[in-house]
Amino acid sequence: MTNLTTEQVGWLTTSEFTQISGLQLKVLGTSQIQALETEDLSSFNLDQIQSLSTSSVQAFTTEQVAALTSDQATYLLPSQIAVMSQAQVQAVSSEDLRVLDMAQLQSITTSALISLSTTAIQSLVDSQIGLLSVNQIKSLTTEQVAGLATSQVQQLLDSQLAVLSTTQVQAIETEDLAALTDAQLPLLSLNQIKSLTTSQIGAITTAQVQVLDATQVGAMSLAQVEALNSEDFKLLNMDQLQYLTTGVVSNLSTDRIQQLTTNQVGMLSQKQVKVLTTEQIVALTTDQIGNLNADQLIVITSTQLRAIELQDMPFLTGAQFDALGYAKVNSLTSDQKAAVTSSQIAAISDESIQGIFI
Repeated sequence: MTNLTTEQVGWLTTSEFTQISGLQLKVLGTSQIQALETEDLSSFNLDQIQSLSTSSVQAFTTEQVAALTSDQATYLLPSQIAVMSQAQVQAVSSEDLRVLDMAQLQSITTSALISLSTTAIQSLVDSQIGLLSVNQIKSLTTEQVAGLATSQVQQLLDSQLAVLSTTQVQAIETEDLAALTDAQLPLLSLNQIKSLTTSQIGAITTAQVQVLDATQVGAMSLAQVEALNSEDFKLLNMDQLQYLTTGVVSNLSTDRIQQLTTNQVGMLSQKQVKVLTTEQIVALTTDQIGNLNADQLIVITSTQLRAIELQDMPFLTGAQFDALGYAKVNSLTSDQKAAVTSSQIAAISDESIQGIFI
């Protein structure tokens, strides 16, 4: 076989190639390999394909690679795939890509993998995404990440999600992010959460908000918290709410403050209540004011207290006045004191009443 010229190799028929052993094919030179007709190459059996040296595989033209059948693609050894150039890997048909197993997929070099078009990446079977190595996942371009189908994104494993860069995370399309499973979303690191765009945050579903870890919510910036869907914001539980930084809480818009449920208002920590601005206090609804608890009222400042609107004053309970104590009650404006009703006064302790009348 080594003595055959490229012209003579080209003359061999498909039926003649079927008679050639793997050992004979193994000694073919680069020019002889490239002289193989595509229809002849596509007739090679498992033994013939696997007998080809890595240098022979490297010699394949892109036309020859494209001519390989799906069965032949399954015959390729990982060591053979590992030496394929970017152009050769790009020439592998979608049908052939879809039949590669884990060992074969992981043998594709990162340089070859990132050269694949988004269409080629999308052609992978969903389950193949989970077969890619962490180094391969790390190497994916933002265009490739953005091009992943929703069902492919859902196949990303814990170890794969962990190595996604913040740039890659930002490239995940909103509909794909919204499709992350309840098991996947809590696995995102705090840096990955911080990197999410406001559009991505806005796409998070109700179910996803409920599985977010409190520390993940705490890692969110003001812009991200503001970007949460209002219905999702109302679902934040006590742990999640209390992890919001005071810097975020003190800068929440009045609209966002008003979206807190009455139960959520009562969940705010003392540190969070202390940093509420007078504008935020003014924005609190009557029901929200009525749900401030004793622990919160203990730390509320006189300045904050005086920001409570007059129409809200009649809805403060006797227990709330008592939690405020004499000094704070006494710090109320004259108009606020005048707004206190007789039924409220009847429910207030003697000490707190003195704050109103003295």
